[in-house]
Amino acid sequence: MRLKKITRKWLRKKMAKGKIPGFYRTPAWISVRYKVLKRDNGKCVLCGRSAEDGIVLNVDHIKPRHKYPHLALLMSNLQTLCSRCNQGKGAHDETGWRKQREMDAEFRSIVD
Repeated sequence: MRLKKITRKWLRKKMAKGKIPGFYRTPAWISVRYKVLKRDNGKCVLCGRSAEDGIVLNVDHIKPRHKYPHLALLMSNLQTLCSRCNQGKGAHDETGWRKQREMDAEFRSIVD
């Protein structure tokens, strides 16, 4: 409960200062972000930690949004990472940490 209040307060401050880009406030992003968190069971796909472990989860663009804007909302280009793993990855690394089998199954469901 306390974590949600801190997160909302932080988010309001950042939004008031214009620090959060408009893309991350769109209904499309909010919807896709939720679906990715649910798909990944609310856990970092790299280290396996979850919010229950006291960490913040991020939805990461595997291929960076500034280089591949057309992939920004594609679920196969998104993965859940904790803030520590996401900082380590950065925008220079395009490694997808989800299991290849899961990614293949998702691709097949899109094609069919």
